[in-house]
Amino acid sequence: ERIAVFQTFTSSLLDIAPGDSDRAFAVAMIAGELASLPSELRVKMLTTTDGVARLRMVLRELGSTLAMDSARKITKSLSLGGGGDGTDIDLDPKSLQEAEDAQKELQVGIPELPQWANQIQKGVRVEYFWSEVEGWCLGTVDEDPVKIMDEIIVTVKFDDDGSIHKLPIRGDDKARWRPVMGESGAFD
Repeated sequence: ERIAVFQTFTSSLLDIAPGDSDRAFAVAMIAGELASLPSELRVKMLTTTDGVARLRMVLRELGSTLAMDSARKITKSLSLGGGGDGTDIDLDPKSLQEAEDAQKELQVGIPELPQWANQIQKGVRVEYFWSEVEGWCLGTVDEDPVKIMDEIIVTVKFDDDGSIHKLPIRGDDKARWRPVMGESGAFD
């Protein structure tokens, strides 16, 4: 029923709400209806005359509701990780998929650089995962790295073809880099 209401709403939004303030009113009201917001909040929604303020009120409540739903999923995910004998844990495919989705939701914020990245300097040996075809490529840092915001720009001269590339190390793709152990110029 909610999906049908939403589809009808989206298909006729511009017809029923041609102006910005009309749209803010309509979106807030339908969001409140679909989310089954508490009665006291619905009363506030009806008595608020500022459409933008009404929409903010609804979005704040939805954010809180979604955070609670996410917390429930995370709790379920953690319960699947063990604790006890496991007899009260659902291991059906749907429960396992929900747990996997909940774990993905745990990734909040910006990934940090690995500790060793701050030790990179000219002459240090590194490996970079270039592609599935090329794989891991060994190289030497050719210039002192430059730190810009949350990334480090590293100039690497690769052993296989002698090419020189300026490549970023960022928290979100740090898996493409690794230090070389056991050679001179390697990390301690």
